[in-house]
Amino acid sequence: LPMGIDLSYEAAWRSDRDSQDDLGAFHSLKAYHVHGLQISKAWKHIELKLNLENILDENFQTEYGYPEAGRDYTLSISLKI
Repeated sequence: LPMGIDLSYEAAWRSDRDSQDDLGAFHSLKAYHVHGLQISKAWKHIELKLNLENILDENFQTEYGYPEAGRDYTLSISLKI
């Protein structure tokens, strides 16, 4: 991209699978896709990154205790000495 900006795209797919809960019972989790974008810009000793995960806001299921559907934003600043 112009001005030294980097863009990356990530896609992940999980197939149908069985998951065991805390009581030992198994249940089926449906297949899903998750897509994410990252934009980053580096200056002399600083790097700025903006991540957007689950950009399509896909409804998916994960194991108990992990996030489900919804967009997730992350902004990070790194300093290299």
